[in-house]
Amino acid sequence: MDHEKLDDDQRRTLKTLPSLEAVQKELKDVKNLIESHEADLARGIAEAPTFDDLATKSNPVVEHLQKRLRSSEQEDISHNELCKNGLRKIER
Repeated sequence: MDHEKLDDDQRRTLKTLPSLEAVQKELKDVKNLIESHEADLARGIAEAPTFDDLATKSNPVVEHLQKRLRSSEQEDISHNELCKNGLRKIER
C-alpha cells in the first residue's frame, strides 16, 4: 500500500488498525469463553436431578415437607368440618 496516496484521515485510520485487530481478538476470546460457560451450564442443567427425582428418593427434608403438607391438609379438613357444622347449627 502506498502511504503517500492516502489522505490524512486515511493515515490516522491506518494507525489504529493494530489496536482494532487486538480488540477484535479479545472479543473473540471473550465470545469463546461465554460459549464454553453456556455449554457447561446447559450440561449442568441437563444432568441436574428433577424435583420428581428428588421426591422419590429417601430424603429427610422431602419427607418432613410431605408430612407437614399432609398434616396441613388434615387441619384444613378439620377446620372446614367445624365451619360446616357451625353453619348447620346456625341454619336450624
